[in-house]
Amino acid sequence: MIEDMLHIKIFISLLLVIIVLSCSDISNPDELENSLLLNDTTYIAIHETKWNYDKNIGVKYRKQLEESRCPIGVHCFWEGNAKVELEVRVNNLNHIIHLNTYNGYTRDTLLNNFRINLINVFPYPRFDSAHVSEDRGITIFVSEEK
Repeated sequence: MIEDMLHIKIFISLLLVIIVLSCSDISNPDELENSLLLNDTTYIAIHETKWNYDKNIGVKYRKQLEESRCPIGVHCFWEGNAKVELEVRVNNLNHIIHLNTYNGYTRDTLLNNFRINLINVFPYPRFDSAHVSEDRGITIFVSEEK
């Protein structure tokens, strides 16, 4: 009986060790979902932060400051502009930046050797519908300059 109890304790201990060791090799799905890719486009929903843990940089889409792009279904004499506010954390320092979609305004910035380009702001305005803030997102392109 004592020998059986010892075998059960050993078995349970080994099982727990296997479970703990196997969990350490599995990537955290939240980290994968929230990753900020370098040299590739990344989508960020409003109020969401994406991180690149290896390079110690994070970008949060704080808010949309301006929306004057020509809506779908309307003829305009200029394309308009969407302006957004981002919070960028690089090496534990926060920066607030404003980027635009219009080529005549600031579309990118350089912070601590990281170039951040605003590619697009979603959704594109439509003449016949309104969008709530939860529908909003951006695509950015972040690259590291040496």
